[in-house]
Amino acid sequence: MTPSGRPSTDLRGISGEDTVVLDKKNRILINKKFRDRLGPQFVLALTEWESVCAYSMDAWNNRLSEIEGYAANNQGRSKYLRLLYQACDDEANCDPQGRLVIPAKLKAIGKLEDEVFLYGAGERLEFWNPKEYEKFTEDEAAYGIERRERMKAAYDEMTGKQ
Repeated sequence: MTPSGRPSTDLRGISGEDTVVLDKKNRILINKKFRDRLGPQFVLALTEWESVCAYSMDAWNNRLSEIEGYAANNQGRSKYLRLLYQACDDEANCDPQGRLVIPAKLKAIGKLEDEVFLYGAGERLEFWNPKEYEKFTEDEAAYGIERRERMKAAYDEMTGKQ
């Protein structure tokens, strides 16, 4: 068993789509399938496109394990971690009714409004404003280019691929 309670051989990841309402208390209802895949506690962060996403603790720890392999005084590592942890909530969970509170800062950066499109993307569950997701699908290469370039530059500096 993994820390999230799932068998360690479960490699299905998170798949599927859903559209939910964001209430006045910044809560959304996460369906049971997504909750089961995320586990009881998970991490909310930003994607490379500045949409909000949720990682199971296992997936998050896998990401951090790779980064921890680089020296603490590695400038690229420091830059990459700052971008990764920007507005991050590493103690997220759903209440007994399956509702998740989206922190105000993540809501603002992710441009989340009344309706939220949930997209299972393997290791993570993405949270999109439906209008922003439409823009993203129209031109994935251009959408969120500034953050993606900053993340790539930091990653390349961390790994020595400059």
